[in-house]
Amino acid sequence: MCSWQVSYFFYKNLAFGLTVFYFNSNALFSGQSIFEEWAMALYNVIFTSIPVMVVGIFEQDVAADTCLKFPALYRQGPGNAFFSWGRIFLWMALGVYNSIVLFFLVAIAFSFGAFRSDGKVADMWAVGTSMYTCIIWTVTVQLALSISYFTWVHHVALWGSIACWYVYLAVRGMMNLDSNMLKGVLSEELAPSPTFWLLTIVIPMVGVFPSFLYTAFVRQFRPSDHHIIGEIVNLELQKKDPAMWKREQRKAHHRPKFGFTAAVDAAVRRMRAKGHRGSPTPV
Repeated sequence: MCSWQVSYFFYKNLAFGLTVFYFNSNALFSGQSIFEEWAMALYNVIFTSIPVMVVGIFEQDVAADTCLKFPALYRQGPGNAFFSWGRIFLWMALGVYNSIVLFFLVAIAFSFGAFRSDGKVADMWAVGTSMYTCIIWTVTVQLALSISYFTWVHHVALWGSIACWYVYLAVRGMMNLDSNMLKGVLSEELAPSPTFWLLTIVIPMVGVFPSFLYTAFVRQFRPSDHHIIGEIVNLELQKKDPAMWKREQRKAHHRPKFGFTAAVDAAVRRMRAKGHRGSPTPV
């Protein structure tokens, strides 16, 4: 599994969990949830887990044969290039930002009275279902933006998980049970509402926009080694300039040292430096 996916797990649960906290703070901490209980239980089981597993299995920022040609790329893992405290903090900050956008924009959108042409006012379950739908879309689009290597399996997992949510809503909405809070919510309340469909487009875009800007800035002005090598391969520059390709390979074949070996080498260099400073100056 990619190291950044660990941070993504915390991000998607932070974006989801804080919306529950915000609602409870408005409900005087009564314990009432704005989401249907089965939907809450299936969030990490079905709707957001399958894409993460697929990405963990198939993700590769650089092809395996390219990594063998550029051994220096392996320095990024032991060097915590993708799992530093700074990156973890950025993912957590993105989760908090998304939770604020998801909760308050949806709440504001449904606070103007009628949300359909027939004058119907949204109840708690309509608002909660809209919010949950926006959460699923936002965290899935964020995952899609973080993927470096797309296959048809990725597309099936990403967009299939979103489709599973709509199927779940449709099936639950047809169940004729007294305890069914989602009865007719999609087909009778949300589907005829332009507000619902507009929110599912606007909110994910607003939610992932900071991440998109950060990624664009890094790729343009502060690219990592795998970004540069990946761009060379994608643009087939190794075919246009073979001399450059061979030169970069020779640079990358300097044997990287990590862990105990690197620590020993660093200690030897420090001892030599101290010995050099402490040696008497010849007269």
